[in-house]
Amino acid sequence: MPADLRRALISDPAALAKWEDITPLARNEWICWVISVKKPETRRQHIEGSARNLKKGYDGPVAGQAVLTAEIRTMDFYSLSFLPHCHRSGSSPNDIESELDD
Repeated sequence: MPADLRRALISDPAALAKWEDITPLARNEWICWVISVKKPETRRQHIEGSARNLKKGYDGPVAGQAVLTAEIRTMDFYSLSFLPHCHRSGSSPNDIESELDD
């Protein structure tokens, strides 16, 4: 997890509680939303929005995420077909699968 996102979550107990309650795949979507921007100001806005929206109960950063989350919960997490579109450079499918097993 990016250090700036970690700091924001640690400083907000309600957002951190929701973070700990969502699936690893949903966490990945939040992280991707934060790291996908180029400008530091936009990144700051995404981090603030993450904490704010997690407290509101959103599972993910985009509209319609609840529908996606419901679909994801029915997927076969042991197949490689579910792999997130945004993952750390150098990660292998086995690394991602082992994170989901935690």
